[in-house]
Amino acid sequence: MTTSGLHHITAICSTPKENKRFYTEVLGLAFIKNTVNHDDPGTYHLYYGGTNGDPGLLMTFFTWTHLPQAMRGSGETSRIFFGVPKGSFSFWKKRFLSQNIQFEENINAFDTPQLLFTDPHGLPLGLQEQEEGNEDNTRLDKKEGINGFCSVEFIVQNSSETASVLKTLGYVRTKQHDSTQLFLHPDATFAKEVILREDGSLPLARQGIGSVHHVAFGIEFQKQEEFLKKLVHKNYHPSPIIDRVYFKSIYFRDPQGILFEIATNGPGFFEDEDILGSTFVLPPHLEPYRKEIISALPPLD
Repeated sequence: MTTSGLHHITAICSTPKENKRFYTEVLGLAFIKNTVNHDDPGTYHLYYGGTNGDPGLLMTFFTWTHLPQAMRGSGETSRIFFGVPKGSFSFWKKRFLSQNIQFEENINAFDTPQLLFTDPHGLPLGLQEQEEGNEDNTRLDKKEGINGFCSVEFIVQNSSETASVLKTLGYVRTKQHDSTQLFLHPDATFAKEVILREDGSLPLARQGIGSVHHVAFGIEFQKQEEFLKKLVHKNYHPSPIIDRVYFKSIYFRDPQGILFEIATNGPGFFEDEDILGSTFVLPPHLEPYRKEIISALPPLD
């Protein structure tokens, strides 16, 4: 009873136009869904990823422009790493320079080279080279473009509590350097790596523009109900299963404040359109309010 690795990551951004330009024109991801937050239909929910919208590279955003800028601290997802093919860093450095995007070359605690940068609204991102990945995920040249999520980094005040959650999700600690731990998922289909950092000196993070809202891990349909029982048994107080049209979801918060989601690996994004990202779509329960919803949203293009 385990997950299949990172499914999607949802963050908070400001201006939707800027957000779409960066993730499609700079990072080369496909725009795969233009819809709204099902629980807050006055807000866009924008999806980017591979050309088919497969789990393992789904970067999504709530456009909560009214929120203040996020405050970095503990109890949050501190950075997201996309995977790129071996030998492609020179391409990305030239690309970032041409787009006036500041970046930093880094070697992490486990001797892994990285390129660190932020998106236009302050979300911390990074690139790491990885051999495994789906080369169909990119709209750029397959020798250089993003081929999936590589890893995600959490920073917490008490790492043992979050480590226990990661174990429940199927991750195994393989390395440790000082207060930083590396977890790998031996059976994951995609995005097998999680970095967990402990820092008791940091204040609690404040969610806002430029922060991650939640991190979702994938699961097969037939396993989700049993996994829900597992989360209840471990006293994580999960939500019931919620239908999000493209997948079904369970939400729970770990003791350090990080919001996790368990999302099914289907039915996928072709449920309501044949060409992904080509139309503005709404879930069935919001369709009667289409005119009012569109009138309240800022222009995207």
